[in-house]
Amino acid sequence: MFEEKVGIITGGTSGIGLATAELLAKEGMHVVIASRNSEKGEEALSILRKWSPRSLFIKTDVTNSQDVKNLVSQTYSTFGKIDVGFNNAANTEASSSATHEFKEEDFDHLINVTLKSVWLCMKYQLQVMTKQNSGVIVNTSSMDAILCSAGTGVYILVTN
Repeated sequence: MFEEKVGIITGGTSGIGLATAELLAKEGMHVVIASRNSEKGEEALSILRKWSPRSLFIKTDVTNSQDVKNLVSQTYSTFGKIDVGFNNAANTEASSSATHEFKEEDFDHLINVTLKSVWLCMKYQLQVMTKQNSGVIVNTSSMDAILCSAGTGVYILVTN
């Protein structure tokens, strides 16, 4: 059991993020999940609150500095600390296009979700963790960084 621990999970409404959020909530952690999708966020939150009634969903675009700053600030003001940052948000929606057909705006979005968001999350999480002299950050990577799948050339480029 965790002793009043608090964790932020980006991309916490599905897949690895939701599975991790459930595991930590079952262990007693107050989990704050972040996602752009409010409907999925509320669905995930109803699952988490079975084990961790104080868990929160905060609608967040992790590519937007102000949104990430708000996520961290709201978490800190609610719980008084942040013990874990699990930066897990990803976007593979447009990444299966052939490299020569990939649109520049999709590439920019992929870079922002895959790289910039991790930096933004760490930037604001570390401000709190440095002040409290504790905390752990975990950044999720993709299997595509190691094993290539056909048609994912641009995604692989970004994740390596």
